[in-house]
Amino acid sequence: MMKKGIIAAVLVALVACKEPLDIGSFSVTGTWRGTTYVKVSATDSIAYTFRLDLEQDQENVSGDGVVSAATDSVQTDVDGTWAFPNVTLRMSAPEYGDLQFNGTFARQVSRDSLVGPLIGSGFTNTNLTLVRQAP
Repeated sequence: MMKKGIIAAVLVALVACKEPLDIGSFSVTGTWRGTTYVKVSATDSIAYTFRLDLEQDQENVSGDGVVSAATDSVQTDVDGTWAFPNVTLRMSAPEYGDLQFNGTFARQVSRDSLVGPLIGSGFTNTNLTLVRQAP
């Protein structure tokens, strides 16, 4: 009986030592950057670099950013929603169709990585990984 009590105490201590998941620490506030490539021929592709400055207030996300390809860049407004572990961002710019990023925190990589497809404005399920540069 004494052995069972010791084992139970050890198990309780081990479980108690593990930190609980702090959902609030997975905020998207900060500067994010990522690059994705879109094939234009069998041998060529265009690199698109995204730089987003995001602010999170509860489940609402807003901000701005720049999407660059070669020597061209487009300023964009960003708005979206956060529902851990998912983030949906809509980027809009005059003269361009809206672009949506359906990201998920890539916890296996780091709490500073979002991964997901880009949809719209010429992108069709093109995967993008955004990495937080600064909080």
